[in-house]
Amino acid sequence: MKESNGAVPQLPDMGHHAVFLRTLKRTAEEIDGFVAREPAYPVWRQLQQQLHALQEWTADGAEPKPEQWRRISIGLIAARELEPTADLAMEDLTARLHELNYYARLCGNPKSMEPPPLQPSPIGLGKAARLLLIAIAGMAIVWLIGAVILRGPEPPATSVGPSLRAGDQLVTLIAAHRPGEASHVSLVLSATNGNSTGRKLTVAKDVVGDMRLLGYDERFVWFFAGGIGAIDLKTRALIGAADLRRVNPELAALPLVDNSDNPLISPAARHPKEERAADMWADSRRYSFGKRLRVRTPDYQREFEIDPATLRAIQAR
Repeated sequence: MKESNGAVPQLPDMGHHAVFLRTLKRTAEEIDGFVAREPAYPVWRQLQQQLHALQEWTADGAEPKPEQWRRISIGLIAARELEPTADLAMEDLTARLHELNYYARLCGNPKSMEPPPLQPSPIGLGKAARLLLIAIAGMAIVWLIGAVILRGPEPPATSVGPSLRAGDQLVTLIAAHRPGEASHVSLVLSATNGNSTGRKLTVAKDVVGDMRLLGYDERFVWFFAGGIGAIDLKTRALIGAADLRRVNPELAALPLVDNSDNPLISPAARHPKEERAADMWADSRRYSFGKRLRVRTPDYQREFEIDPATLRAIQAR
């Protein structure tokens, strides 16, 4: 890829055009695999279309037009749909998407790679400016120290509900918070034989509302902490509602039913039929656990089990 002056863009992450092409090929092949495995998930399709467009525009040494570069938004899609990532493999994929997007953005606007012109400082103000910066930095340090002293030590964590046994480990949900603040939620994994100390894994931050362990399905420990979540005890990978929506797109939005006249439902819980669709995965009241995680539809007419091998929702009998 060359700019108008013949220089090859030298970028800190992507390096040069040959590295860009190798990264593009690897990433496009990986996304093609996701599309083959999960053809109904629209995010993979969007990424695939843009990556294939980049390959087409740069094939056989071609040089895309600046407006073609500027049409690339794979970094925005990654930030909006794939982050925060659940494991190192997905983190590596999103990092490459951001690097490719950064390269495309700079090639679409070559002037953005030029350093801004230096503005000469007025004579006699250099020393004064340095003293001012030192004074500001000093005040900031004093303010931070004061804030830490006033805030006090980190609050102790307390267990939330009973622990559960998962194989040879005991899992406890704990939450740490100060009065009036949201909770930071973690799982503590301890060996049932007592041969090792507990390992704490942070699973959610700024949680308000229901928090509880749900169960263990021989692969995942499921919990609700501001949203549905699970941890794979073998890989330590975290999954959440976004993963369930991605694997089960047909259940992403289901209509609510009109129960405003149902005498068996308390008035506070009744609602008329709404035009908007309900999120099946957002309400903690819909979850239960047998041998697997179970979730009910918003109208409570159907119940699904989550297959731990695939995360597919299978209608329970």
